[in-house]
Amino acid sequence: AAYEAGLCVASDLTMWGFDTHANHDEEQTTALQMLQNGIDYLWQEATRRGIEDRLVVFISSDFGRTPAYNDGDGKDHWPISSSIIMAKDQRWTNKVVGATNGDHEALSIHPTTLELDNNGVRLQPKHIQQALRELAGIENNEISLRFPLDAESIRFF
Repeated sequence: AAYEAGLCVASDLTMWGFDTHANHDEEQTTALQMLQNGIDYLWQEATRRGIEDRLVVFISSDFGRTPAYNDGDGKDHWPISSSIIMAKDQRWTNKVVGATNGDHEALSIHPTTLELDNNGVRLQPKHIQQALRELAGIENNEISLRFPLDAESIRFF
């Protein structure tokens, strides 16, 4: 509604319930279902309002969960996470970039081909943020330049 009214071009929605230091499986299942419902509603509402072709949805977390369970059947903080970037009818959608090994450690990718590459770049949040700035066309904006990310440009889009 704020976008339709010309009051904003972006919005930040936050959801809690993923910090599962105990009862991980049960709590994550509930949180993921709520997240899925919210994303589905967002796309339905964008379609209803006729703005789905201008919508880019970025889903991310500030950290991941450990590969193993702790003593409370939970999972603690882990530096490896993931992000989802969604848009309608874009050539860059429907692909996975990056991977982890059997120990859930991040593997490096080639910044142009996006293929796994031992001599490549290990993806970090700064790379995703840089790519989003480039997608939005604000990477050289005065404000963006005041907050440099020191990240290689990776051709996600």
